[in-house]
Amino acid sequence: MPVAAAKTDAMNTKLITASYRVWGPEMICYGPIDLSELARWVREQRIGPNHWIFCERRKTWGKAGQMDELKQLFDSTRYQPGHLLDVLQAGVTSGALLRIKVFADLNEDQLHAFLQYMEMVVLEPSAFAVREGQPGDGMFLILEGEVRVRWLRQGTETIVATLKAGDFFGEISLLDEGPRSADVLANEHTTLLKISKTAFAKLRREAPALAGPFLHALAQILVGRLRQVNKRYVDSMLMLRSLSGAPGPKSARLPAARRAR
Repeated sequence: MPVAAAKTDAMNTKLITASYRVWGPEMICYGPIDLSELARWVREQRIGPNHWIFCERRKTWGKAGQMDELKQLFDSTRYQPGHLLDVLQAGVTSGALLRIKVFADLNEDQLHAFLQYMEMVVLEPSAFAVREGQPGDGMFLILEGEVRVRWLRQGTETIVATLKAGDFFGEISLLDEGPRSADVLANEHTTLLKISKTAFAKLRREAPALAGPFLHALAQILVGRLRQVNKRYVDSMLMLRSLSGAPGPKSARLPAARRAR
């Protein structure tokens, strides 16, 4: 098994708390690595169910296929909504998940229930989470790592935003059928939580009381973003007016679309 030596990310806030070591067929022990990296190796079939794994939290060795946090990754439903709760409980605290802004209004029981509708996506540096123009199929929340939102025109990259753990993107796709408005790529090893449009529709049907706090938190954040955009627009208009030297009327009227609050 050609497992590369693991590199631990230097992060101000480390969300994945459990560390693991992998015993390779070359009689070499690889690690320590965190749970998201371990899950990625399973997904890439670099680790099979009979590989021996050491969990530093439990201080025990065990076969990967028999470990509670990994055994569901070896069946046909791996990386599908419903298995994520068991995987995350092994190494991620509820407090870490609550750092994600749209989870801030959920209590621990609600958070665990919500996770049953989500799936995990692990990205290596420069890997795409979404591509501009593709149909939007879900919203992503950043559990760990960093991504950049960009436009690529004639070979020139324009970075629109840099998002870190606790941020989210793609939320509009939960509400409409439009295409993605920009590329989103990983700047470093990144773990995302994804809720697809199908899973979100199921959440609203099966647990409307759970969808309510989530939508309320999402709306508050989006309103805050809209206010920031409006302020930048007004500041830009005033700056252009100042540079042009045009006195203008005392009460300048902004376009109707920008007057809305």
